Formats: sequence, structure tokens, C-alpha cells
Amino acid sequence: LTLTDPDRAQRDRAHEFVRGIAELGAAFGAPTIIGSMQGRSGDQTPRDALARLAEEMAALAEVAGAAGGGLLLEPLNRYETDLCNTLQDGVSLLEQAGSDHLGLLADLFHMNIEERDVGAALHAAGGAVRHLHFVDSNRRPAGSGHLAYRPVAEALRAVGYRGWASAE
Repeated sequence: LTLTDPDRAQRDRAHEFVRGIAELGAAFGAPTIIGSMQGRSGDQTPRDALARLAEEMAALAEVAGAAGGGLLLEPLNRYETDLCNTLQDGVSLLEQAGSDHLGLLADLFHMNIEERDVGAALHAAGGAVRHLHFVDSNRRPAGSGHLAYRPVAEALRAVGYRGWASAE
């Protein structure tokens, strides 16, 4: 199931699946994450897929917000999606969706592949980042790969980040 499927019935199924997660998660104060559910453009243009994703995210953000939670978009690397790969892509999509209940999940593994400068990307995304997956370049625990963490910490400090960071 993906939120960008050209088939309205399939998108509705994906929407209902995410809605259920959002309502359940909100009861625990947890946000809902849209990662692989964003899908790929497939037979449609990336522009059309992104428009569908923004529409679905806007609607789901309102559901999550009404339930007491929020919705987080996780930009993924190019091997997993062709839609939202960088934090800047994510910021643009959040602006298009236009909801106060939306934010970004910054995953250092994906950022290591897609961002030219992880620290600069975090700094530029600023307050849009609401959660951080703290993981190394090889998808192992921090310190097991080659990711430099000082620029990450400096960027988070500079933007006043107060969100969660979870080990993945």
C-alpha cells in the first residue's frame, strides 16, 4: 500500500491503514511516520505522485492532530523511493501539504546517502525536523560506520532541536 498509488481505491486503503496507526499512536503520544508508504512514482510522473502524497499527508496530518498526535515524513534514499530523498525535498512537501501537524523525521542513514552535508541539511531544515533516527552510515549503531556526528550535534544545537532521537 502506498499513498501515491494512481488507483484511488488503493490510496484509500493506504489512507485507512495510516489513519488507524495515527489514532492508535496518538493515544500513546506517538507520531505516525510516513516512510516507505510514500511509494514510488512508477507509471505516473513524479509531480503527480508528489501531489497525491501532499494531499494524503495533509488529510492524515489533520486526523493525527485531532487524535492528539502528529505526522512525520521520513525522506528515504533513492534506492527506496524516487519522491522524497532529502530534507529539503521533505520541507517542500510539508509546505505543499500545509498543516501544523506535519514534521520531518531525519534518518542519518538515508541522509548519509542523499545529503551533500548532513549538518548543513539539518541546519537548513531547522524546526521542520521533529525526530531523528540516530544510526550510522552502514545502518548499524552510531560509531559502527563512518558518519561524522560532530556536525550533526552542532546543527541540532544551532537550531535549538528539542525533539526525540532514537537509536535505529
